[in-house]
Amino acid sequence: MPQASEDIQSRQLCKLLQCIREDDRHTIRRLVAEGVPDLLNLVDRTAPNGGETALGLAAADNRDDLVEFLLELGAHPDVADGRRRTALMRAAEFGHVQSLEKLIRNNPAPNLNLTDNEGKGTDLATSNYSVYNCEKILINNVVVGC
Repeated sequence: MPQASEDIQSRQLCKLLQCIREDDRHTIRRLVAEGVPDLLNLVDRTAPNGGETALGLAAADNRDDLVEFLLELGAHPDVADGRRRTALMRAAEFGHVQSLEKLIRNNPAPNLNLTDNEGKGTDLATSNYSVYNCEKILINNVVVGC
């Protein structure tokens, strides 16, 4: 997982996450085009909450249109945040069906073996992230193909 280690990376990532919260797509697009390389997939490990990823933040807020926008700009669905949670895990955790569908559509073979710092994952048998509709989507679109 790429980590923001330099001051400029941390500052740009902080600005990017702020723009995601405010849905400022013009600035998001400009930061991605002109900012540090791979900005969309960086994690700020100095953040008190363990560090967010751009896509994880949008997925946790069920901003499915923003999830799709970030994927189009190059955000990778399997990048994990500072707590080792992917955007797929964040969407499933909160039962955000629309975001989950967009993430699966853009990553038809997500890594379902990942677990976060608490040992939770997207494995339906052991996960606390399991919400009925999310389970159905995962079963129908991902797990069946495994």
